[in-house]
Amino acid sequence: MSGRKYFGTDGVRGVVPGELTPEFALGLGMAAATFFELRGRSVVLGTDTRISADTVKAALVAGLTSCGATVLDAGVVPTPAVSFLTTDARAAAGVVVSASHNPYEYNGIKFFGPDGYKLSDTDELRIEEILDAGTFEVAPPAEVGRWVSWADAAQRYATRIARAVGRITNGSRIVIDCANGATGESAMLLVRQLGIDADFICTEPDGTNINHECGATHTDRLRSLVVEGGYGGGVAFDGDGDRVIFVDENGEEINGDHIIAFLAAALKREGRLANDVVVATVLSNLGLEAYLNGIGVRLERSDVGDRYVLEKMIEAGSVLGGEQSGHIIFLEEARTGDGLLIFAQVLKRLWADGDPGAARFSSLRLFEMYPQVQLNIKTERKDEVETNEAVRAALENARSELGSRGRVIVRPSGTEPLVRVMVEAREQSLAERVAQSLGAAISAALS
Repeated sequence: MSGRKYFGTDGVRGVVPGELTPEFALGLGMAAATFFELRGRSVVLGTDTRISADTVKAALVAGLTSCGATVLDAGVVPTPAVSFLTTDARAAAGVVVSASHNPYEYNGIKFFGPDGYKLSDTDELRIEEILDAGTFEVAPPAEVGRWVSWADAAQRYATRIARAVGRITNGSRIVIDCANGATGESAMLLVRQLGIDADFICTEPDGTNINHECGATHTDRLRSLVVEGGYGGGVAFDGDGDRVIFVDENGEEINGDHIIAFLAAALKREGRLANDVVVATVLSNLGLEAYLNGIGVRLERSDVGDRYVLEKMIEAGSVLGGEQSGHIIFLEEARTGDGLLIFAQVLKRLWADGDPGAARFSSLRLFEMYPQVQLNIKTERKDEVETNEAVRAALENARSELGSRGRVIVRPSGTEPLVRVMVEAREQSLAERVAQSLGAAISAALS
């Protein structure tokens, strides 16, 4: 939505303390408490493992409690755990201190409503207005809120997923990469309850190694380990646990588009794919669309961001949607992208016949991807990408060269000083040539 100053596609995000300062977090907490009318009510809080988590959390909690909120601190838990715990505790809101897949120097703040859904653009704009105006509803001394530890929050979240899926009997050992982030404890608890034979890596966060050469955005280490260790496959979560990527027994990555296709086909066979419609973003591969059409499923596309996927799902009456990056939403069981839930739902179906040796992870790959080339162009002028005449001309040339053989998408990042370029074509060489030419033109125009 135009007009928002602080919120991007997934909450407020910035480098700590240079951009996301304690003073800002304090004010944002007061503004959110005022918006949600939290005096005398509770809010669930979760964080990931960044070194700045305590700094941001302390300031945020000060803002929330000064306006009368009781903060139920779930500690280090995945983002989707906060969505679930908010509804489970019948809290008035949920809040996560995390910058998801970004490097450790970034942190962020994102909110959930009492229904466990992320806020709309309109709601975020209203919080910004309260923050800028300083019209906070501060509590009187006798009604200042408290900061309470929720000791078994991770256990409750893991148990909830395990009960939804049931025990999984398998004979194939897998390896799980927790990105030195928020999923470590929850993933171990879940795997134990499901009965899965798994080894873990990247479960020793030190504050600065979250997402560093590991996790869903950096799978090279996991891919090598799967092959060298003879594992049946691998699974990677991102820093806050709302993404999941699989790696097959050959060390090849299986992205969100393949996961969507696998689950869509399974749900359709089970008669559980409402309206035979799935939602993906404008970045999802044309190969996914062709596959879904072939099994009688319609693909609807949304803007990038799991909030926009969710909005389109509700509009289309769909229970399944997601992004190529591994954000997958299964509305029967969750109200936001949930890496651990999707991991469990996939394995439940992949190993349904009790013979995981026959059901290899490569079975998740149901279609051939059209070649895609994605570039990130660093620029502090990212918001000019849609109005700059030189960029418009370069984009028109790119689309003309592709014709009916492909497509191109250019958009500003919602969380970083980047312009993202995606070129998709039937031939790899064509996609690479057009992407490099367009990327160079955008870099020059916005330098």
